[in-house]
Amino acid sequence: MLKIELVPTKRWRNSKEYYTYTTYVCEGVEGVTMQGCIDGLLESGHKEDTFVEVWRGDTLVFHAAPLKSWVKGLPTKGEQPEQLRRE
Repeated sequence: MLKIELVPTKRWRNSKEYYTYTTYVCEGVEGVTMQGCIDGLLESGHKEDTFVEVWRGDTLVFHAAPLKSWVKGLPTKGEQPEQLRRE
């Protein structure tokens, strides 16, 4: 099972201002979008049956789903992690 980490990255506009965006990192593959990271994993030789979890720090963002479901789009079937549910 692969673990994709959502990493906040700073990009400097000038010497005093910056903005933060999310970078997706997994086993040396880095992408600005989730789809870019998934494409990079497939190009690096991972099979479509390999399961992937998405984490932001210690928080599980998406439960394990195979790469092939990410290629088709966001795997939204199943329950959302409890810590992300709205009450």
